Amino acid sequence: MTHSARAWFSLLLLSITSLVQAENAPRIEKPFLHEEPKAEAYVPAKTIRIATWNIEWFPAGQRKSAKENVQWQIAAVAALIKEFKPDILLTQETRNLGALISLNNNLAADAFPFLASSWFNDENQERLLNDKIQQQTGILSRPPWQEVWEVDFAPLSGEDRPTRGWLAARYLIGNLQFVIYNGHTKSNFGAEDDQARQKNYAKRLAAIRELKRDLDRLKLDPYRDKILVCGDFNTDYFAKEFEDEETFKELQRLGFYQSFGSQPRDQIITLPAREGEPYPDGTFDYIWFSSGWGDPIPQAQILPKGASKRKEVFGGDEPGLASDHYPVFVDITLPK
Repeated sequence: MTHSARAWFSLLLLSITSLVQAENAPRIEKPFLHEEPKAEAYVPAKTIRIATWNIEWFPAGQRKSAKENVQWQIAAVAALIKEFKPDILLTQETRNLGALISLNNNLAADAFPFLASSWFNDENQERLLNDKIQQQTGILSRPPWQEVWEVDFAPLSGEDRPTRGWLAARYLIGNLQFVIYNGHTKSNFGAEDDQARQKNYAKRLAAIRELKRDLDRLKLDPYRDKILVCGDFNTDYFAKEFEDEETFKELQRLGFYQSFGSQPRDQIITLPAREGEPYPDGTFDYIWFSSGWGDPIPQAQILPKGASKRKEVFGGDEPGLASDHYPVFVDITLPK
């Protein structure tokens, strides 16, 4: 092969490789948005409270669309939001933008001015119930964002394709600029043997690698920039059961730190065990800080209310039951 032929062949191979990589990429798009028409201008206090909460199959819990369960769950969630008063609330397992608007309407004077809901493609959803009900992610925000987008994993291919995607926003609040990612990685559903368990692990790890790809796209550096990675990760940093999983190890390699610190185990349970079920108390919900925030980082707290601890009793099944998870939040001091 001549030098020119080899050069031509190398260029062709590079073009084909680039095309394949471009096709096997997530879809970056705008989520569904809603803005309250009479929202007052946001005036930040000395701190902002950022929270993440998996609100079990919201609205109506696992009872799908039963009217009574919808009303009970919306009321229970709204009551807890009024109690712990987040400035930015990241949600998982919320059905769509309409579900967030219904919640907002029940918050009355505590309603959020800005709402965003992902719409990760239907091909990419876990089918935990035998229906078409979605598990999307949301952002309910008092401060306006500068930019908001979603990273939809549906176009990805391969056995380890992650589920759902990332919903993200960029903020400038006073002198504090940061980017926040909200995710809900692959559940442990179907992990009846080690092979299935490892497959779930691989899907969760793939979600973190797609996070890295989006950071690279935006030229964000966790060691320089302020980034939060939040949500329900369906794995437990503190449990021996998950010690061979790479999901959080990969986040740490990227320069992120979990914010529970060294609090006692019983104070950081985000998914309490249900009586009569084989699953123990777990810590599945996190707010991870990039190195760019400096040291020390704020310590995450939990509001241990609103979750059922009885077998087959779910969020929305009774008045006062909001979810199977507790909300997790941090208070971040604004720089002067």
